[in-house]
Amino acid sequence: GSALYSVEESGKTGTFCGTPEYLAPEVLLRQRYGKEVDWYCLGAVLYEMLTGLPPFYDQDNNIMYRRILHEPLQFPAALPPPLRGNGTYNDNSSAGISNSIGRLAQDFITRILERDPEKRLGHGMFGTENVKRHVFFHGIEWDKIYRQEYAPPFVPKVSSIFDLSNIDPEFRNEPIPESILSEGQVDILAEVAEAERQADLALQAQLMAFPSPLSTPSVSSPLAGPYFQQQQQKQQQQQQQRLGVASPISLNSPPRNSHAPADANGDAFQGFSFVSPWVDIPDKP
Repeated sequence: GSALYSVEESGKTGTFCGTPEYLAPEVLLRQRYGKEVDWYCLGAVLYEMLTGLPPFYDQDNNIMYRRILHEPLQFPAALPPPLRGNGTYNDNSSAGISNSIGRLAQDFITRILERDPEKRLGHGMFGTENVKRHVFFHGIEWDKIYRQEYAPPFVPKVSSIFDLSNIDPEFRNEPIPESILSEGQVDILAEVAEAERQADLALQAQLMAFPSPLSTPSVSSPLAGPYFQQQQQKQQQQQQQRLGVASPISLNSPPRNSHAPADANGDAFQGFSFVSPWVDIPDKP
């Protein structure tokens, strides 16, 4: 479950999280709410424990929301027969148990499921004490509860941790959600493919940061300096030599038997595989 440990100074919040069956009216109405919603949830859970269903339950959530907001709270006159340990109904029991919910329980649930949070049992500075003092809890020693000294009135008998006989077949027969079936499983192939994709992207980013010597830098590029211009001229001369075309004399060409000018751009790329050493090819006679 989830809990909100810190709220505003007003003691109210507006976040939304919860199961539809137990949502308080003020939450459905998107109003600011406080701890009164917790008391409402307690009443809804207690009602379900005594009757088998939440107080305004319907399979259609929209209908259930309307019931939570508008319909009066009702208690069933009879309950279905109890279940056996194996989850089947006891055929020898009566069809229903009349007056199954006592008046004290009905009064407590009715007060704590009050739609108006300011009138709901548990509201106010002494709300918690008012809940504990309700006659429904007569005889309860709260200090013993805090110290966990009470023995549970019912302890399920199970043969092992895998014994599901105390769980209703309705829930045992439900399909397991895909999210639970796949929990903890790792798709190795998908992870490898993603790792390779990320590595390719990183490599492309590195290559894009350093232009190829075979490409012509744009005029606006800071790398379009004399070094790259001379490299481009040399490449053109090499292509012309292969085609048998005389190379024009360039005013920017370096002197014979010399090396590339050691400008800032040239030094920045020395030692990389894509920067070839200077090769002086004589003009064709």
